[in-house]
Amino acid sequence: MMNKKRLAALALSAVMVASTMSFPVYAADFSDGGNAEVTTFTAETAAPVVDETEDVESVGATSEGYVLDPDSVVFHYNEEGVEDFTVTFDRVSPDGTKRQQYTTVAKEGKRTAATCKGASFDGTTKGQPGLLWMTVEIDGQTFWSGDVDDTTAAFVIEDEPGLEHDWEKLDNEGYVIDQPTCEDGGKAHYYYKCKRCGETEDAEVTLEKLNHDWGKDVVSYEPVENIKLDKDGKPVLVDIDMDGYYKEITKRTCERCKKEETVSEKTKVIYAEQAYKYVITDEEGIRTEIVGEELKDIPEDVYDLALDNCEKAGWYEVTTFIVDDEGNIDMAHPVSYRRVTVPAHHMELIGVEFTNKDDYNTCDVTFTKDGYTLKNNSCWKTIKYYEVTHCTNGDNCPEAVCKTDANLVCVNAKDHSSLKKVSSVAKEAEPQGSHIPNTDAEDTVKAWVKAGKTVEYADVEKLVNDDKNYITMTTTATCEKEGVTTITFLCKVCKAKVSEYKVNTGAMGHVWNRAVKENRVEATCQARGHYEAVIYCDRCHAEKSRRTVYVPRLKHSNEESVTSTGLGADDTTTDTTAYIKFVGDKVVDTKGETLELKGETINGTSVGEYDGLKGGSNELRIIAGVYTNCTMCNDHEVKLDDSLQKNIKLTIVDIEKQKESGEAGFVTVKAEYTKADGKTVVTGETTVPYFTSIEAYMGRVEDAPLNGLHQDKDGVWRYYKDDVFQADYTGFVEYAGRTFYVSLGTLEKVTDLIIYENEWYYLVEGELVNYNGVVLYDGEWFYVTNGRLDTNINGIVPYDGAYFVFVEGRLADEGNGLWINDKDEAYWLADGRVCMEYTGVAMYDNAFFYIVDGKLAKDFNGTVEYDGATFRIENGQLYGPIK
Repeated sequence: MMNKKRLAALALSAVMVASTMSFPVYAADFSDGGNAEVTTFTAETAAPVVDETEDVESVGATSEGYVLDPDSVVFHYNEEGVEDFTVTFDRVSPDGTKRQQYTTVAKEGKRTAATCKGASFDGTTKGQPGLLWMTVEIDGQTFWSGDVDDTTAAFVIEDEPGLEHDWEKLDNEGYVIDQPTCEDGGKAHYYYKCKRCGETEDAEVTLEKLNHDWGKDVVSYEPVENIKLDKDGKPVLVDIDMDGYYKEITKRTCERCKKEETVSEKTKVIYAEQAYKYVITDEEGIRTEIVGEELKDIPEDVYDLALDNCEKAGWYEVTTFIVDDEGNIDMAHPVSYRRVTVPAHHMELIGVEFTNKDDYNTCDVTFTKDGYTLKNNSCWKTIKYYEVTHCTNGDNCPEAVCKTDANLVCVNAKDHSSLKKVSSVAKEAEPQGSHIPNTDAEDTVKAWVKAGKTVEYADVEKLVNDDKNYITMTTTATCEKEGVTTITFLCKVCKAKVSEYKVNTGAMGHVWNRAVKENRVEATCQARGHYEAVIYCDRCHAEKSRRTVYVPRLKHSNEESVTSTGLGADDTTTDTTAYIKFVGDKVVDTKGETLELKGETINGTSVGEYDGLKGGSNELRIIAGVYTNCTMCNDHEVKLDDSLQKNIKLTIVDIEKQKESGEAGFVTVKAEYTKADGKTVVTGETTVPYFTSIEAYMGRVEDAPLNGLHQDKDGVWRYYKDDVFQADYTGFVEYAGRTFYVSLGTLEKVTDLIIYENEWYYLVEGELVNYNGVVLYDGEWFYVTNGRLDTNINGIVPYDGAYFVFVEGRLADEGNGLWINDKDEAYWLADGRVCMEYTGVAMYDNAFFYIVDGKLAKDFNGTVEYDGATFRIENGQLYGPIK
């Protein structure tokens, strides 16, 4: 078992190299979870692990006279299941008889990104993964994990596997070997180019067969029995007194291959009666709006016809005519004639009436086309009801209007308040029988009452929910207080109340739901979003917890990626929104060569570069650059990669040298950039003062007053407006395409964070630089993005081989002990640094937890030996001791 002293020694040995970072790293005594006295460590405090053959109880710093054995230096990668780089080495005594082993941490020396180099055409083989070479300095000697030119000597980055080629078919290259048809596929030989690496490949590929190009469906007819086709090809009866049969065939033909296909084939019939025409004439006593002109419009049952008067019969006549082969009706020669008499009758509608609403609610009445069914759901009560018949013939029925008693409830398919009642017959519905009790559940409740004890609310709730259709409950208990619960048992047939009991029950207990999101603020590409995750009780809506969850900022449109902590990686290769930007406000030639280039296109991205004035080359020329900006916020300018800057063409549109009297000349420059698509061209143009030599520039006559930054004879840069020194101005000034900070009119060459108009900026020699990383200010460390304090950086940030917790852009060096991020991951911190070198037991908030490589092992379950005892670990927390 490892004691506290030994545990602390191992923790310190693993952070020895980290202490050489550009800001301090500390370790504490983690064995009991407390905060030990803060101590600064250097590489010389690395604790050795003593060879077991040596009889030494403990060894501190480097023993006098021991020297490094270079052959013993070994790099270990990811051996503990995390991405760490531990280096072990030996120091040997002067006589070579004793050896001490040490442990330190390497730094990243070289990294290469994953590529598709070496990948196969079909994707079965991936390219080269991301590779990493590590380096460490020991006793003044530098060691590497392998030859940096040898990829086989590198460590493979597990999160960066090799890529597949991203093939793009070259549309204008290749040829078809076999054209595909509707029946068979084809073959082609195409050429491909990888979008990532530019590698080309040609291959024979299979072309899928074509889809049939079906034309319109064509319908034809084929006689089967007693059918012939008329002049239009339509089927008609041969013998009009017999049914006829024919086939209806639907076919279609492919326009491409002319293949014919049968879509459907149906056998149809023409009935003999379809050859006749029936005409209804001379109706009398029948509601004419119901009777149609065709026989098929008349109901099969004449009692379904409505009469003009329910007490008088009616009649109608039907005349039959033959339809000839041409479809014409021979009205002059009727085949038959008959008169149909409709006897007097009511248009009946049967309904049911009850004497009260309770009886109505107790019975189930179902209507069908054949009548109705009625079920009495009571276990004891005989229910009297009336079977009533109404006439729906309205005012044509002479019966008295139905006068329904106020207490009667009528059940039928329609409202009968305006109908005539034809008859009413009293009937009775028998009850089902005795109530059926809920025996088992009721026995359980009786036992609770007899015991006189407080029952768990969950037990009562389960009893009711198991048979909730026949048990109900009310309670005075709340989520936090006990109360009295009334349990009511219902008959399992009629649901009438059978019995009721009161029992003392405990508090219901809160039922916490999943966190709901409130007060959401959406993330943007400039700031992270956030919302409040709130957990409420489903019963009483009490609030259990409320915490703010931050959503990482979105990616700028011209960024490749952004981490969860807000760190962004600029996209310097995508030029779809690229534009030209000029840097510089004058041109001074070396020997006046530019005068000879009027109207010509020159190579490079700058005009008139002068190298004779120390530190002045960028200030005495015009540089054209290709940039993009974020299309969402328009506040994230990115200069594209140098390989794309080479695509700029500069043309001297017009130029004139300075005058002999010293006034400046001018040069007009046009820049053209062709985007990666090879088609789109972006242009820009500027005109600036021009001098043919540095001598002409130094002896110039200023036609205009001083404006902007100017270096006076005393070497101090000052800010002028119309020749007036701006002694009261403090702020930023643009000069030669760069941005400088002026305080009270004077450029201060300060390297530090400064605050201006409530925003923090990082200056280097007074210049606002496009810097990304950490800076020290007033004893604390802050994260800067593009030269500005980035308050969107939140969470764990890698720096110089270690990991640190930043909160709103500041290193949280007050962070000691367990720290939980937005993903509910817990890390063990010392002064804001993740103690990745520590594995063991730590105390936090009066509890003990198991830490592995600086992170709470919340998925670990097992046992651990600690402080002379064995403890049980459940989800990373210690319980016990168990022995």
